[in-house]
Formats: sequence, C-alpha cells, structure tokens
Amino acid sequence: MNKQAHIAVRVNPNLKRRCEEIFYRLGMNTNAGIKLFLSQMTLYQCLPFELTLDEHNQDMFSDEKTVSLVFNVDADIKRKCSELAAAAGLNLSLMIKLYMVQVVDKNGIPFPVISNERV
Repeated sequence: MNKQAHIAVRVNPNLKRRCEEIFYRLGMNTNAGIKLFLSQMTLYQCLPFELTLDEHNQDMFSDEKTVSLVFNVDADIKRKCSELAAAAGLNLSLMIKLYMVQVVDKNGIPFPVISNERV
C-alpha cells in the first residue's frame, strides 16, 4: 500500500461550490477532480493547462472568506507536485486553487487526460 499524505487548501466558498457542481456533472467528486489534476501534473511534469483568469472569475480567487478542502493523496505524488510548484515559484495550495479556477473558467477539466497506470 502506498503511503498517503494529507493536503489542506483554503478556498473561496463560491469557487468550491462551482467546482463541486462541475465535477459532479463529470461523474466525480471534488477530491477525485483534484487528485486527477495532481496525477496529471506529475505526468506532464508541469501545469497541464495554460493559465488564464477571466475578469468575471477573479472574485473566486480571493481569500477574503474561505472554506477548507482536505484530502489524502499518494505521498510521492504530493512530493513531486510540491517540487514542481516550488520550481514555478508557487506552493501546492496555490496550484490547486489555480486549477479550480480553470475548471470553473473552462466549465470542465482544462486539459486532456493522459492515462498512466503508475499514477
């Protein structure tokens, strides 16, 4: 069994709600959607999407009022993603927030999903 690591991210409640709706429509929960992002990030070895932020979505990126998202992931995936985030001058929590904003902005997963059984 792979060792698990804990991740906690504070996000805008509207961002969380919108992501939950989109992931539900895609047949998954928010945790599964974020784990998908992290696994794809390790496969791509970078952010698997282009960063964009539409003006109408900027309010979802604010930290004025936040709720917590807490989940467990494979410890190796967390380590690799944290290293990739640090190389970009960011932290893992911020990378996850950026992903969630992209999910809302694109109204779905903002990258093609690559299958790899190692992940």
